[in-house]
Amino acid sequence: MNAEETQTRRAQREWGLRASKAKACPRVVAGKQCLWGRSDKECVCVKYHMGSILDHGRMWLDQNGRYVLTGEPYDAYGDDLSAFITDIDNLGLQLTISSRSMWNPGQTVLVLVTRKGHHMP
Repeated sequence: MNAEETQTRRAQREWGLRASKAKACPRVVAGKQCLWGRSDKECVCVKYHMGSILDHGRMWLDQNGRYVLTGEPYDAYGDDLSAFITDIDNLGLQLTISSRSMWNPGQTVLVLVTRKGHHMP
């Protein structure tokens, strides 16, 4: 079993999530289009992609069909994390951080981005 299959099984077991083919972008969670490559403005997903908060980013669907974005960074530092929280708050989203990482348990943390008021199990 490869890392992606393992991550998918853990997501289903731990969080009740199933994989989505939607772009792994906070704007998609907010019901908007991802701006990656579509605008002269940098999209929030590009800003926090590789080596940052959305490292190993994936989009999921919860039991009610709502998008949930995950990132599984090896490190999440103060300034980067603070800026990310501000950016997703401006999109009407919230952040949950868990030690229950699915990508590389014990080495990465799990960052879940959902709409405000959406509570994960």
